[in-house]
Amino acid sequence: MNEVLRQAAQAAVSKQYAWVPDPEKLDYEYVLSRSFEKKLKNRIRKTLKEENPDYIHVGRFRMRRAVAVALIVVLIMAMTVCAVAVQRIIVYWNETQNEESGTLDVTFDIDDHNGLSKEFQFVRPETPDGYEIVHEETFSNAEYEIEYRDVGKNIIYYSQSDNVDTMSIGIDNEDADFKEEDINGNKGYTYSKEGYNALIWTDGVALYQLSGTCTMDILWNMALSIS
Repeated sequence: MNEVLRQAAQAAVSKQYAWVPDPEKLDYEYVLSRSFEKKLKNRIRKTLKEENPDYIHVGRFRMRRAVAVALIVVLIMAMTVCAVAVQRIIVYWNETQNEESGTLDVTFDIDDHNGLSKEFQFVRPETPDGYEIVHEETFSNAEYEIEYRDVGKNIIYYSQSDNVDTMSIGIDNEDADFKEEDINGNKGYTYSKEGYNALIWTDGVALYQLSGTCTMDILWNMALSIS
């Protein structure tokens, strides 16, 4: 009876949330919030404190405690995956290696069921120690550019652009240390060549680019400051 109930519950959850994308196909890793983990632990702890150490009642059914705990976890995790899929923009990178120009040519498609891409707003990264902003400009409320310099004449460029799904970009990756990276939970790339470093990534709302003659660590810290 317990095995039948377990299989029936799993089948019902699978059917109800069949439209939710496979988590492995999403472009980021999702970490449960502390408040959610606390609620989950409290629910399991409450279940374990039932008077009968082996059996508990769920509705009209009496089942083993371990099965009930497993069902609670399955249901809560299914609801979590559903919420994540609905609340995040899914970004698809359409990539073509352009051998003639030595670039990775990219366009983007996005799934944005909740219209989150309309929430675009300018975000300024933290200014690194020893640097100052020497130029800052916005263009048509759709693009933001900042130039930083330090006393040693090192330069950092930052840009943030709207309308990701209409973009077509080329990333120089010829004879460079070029890597795909997870940047603030989103797919992106890092690039290093002849003392010049760069990061580029998108969350579907904006395309972010950081580059300059500084170290890669400085660029990473700036990127993390706008997560």
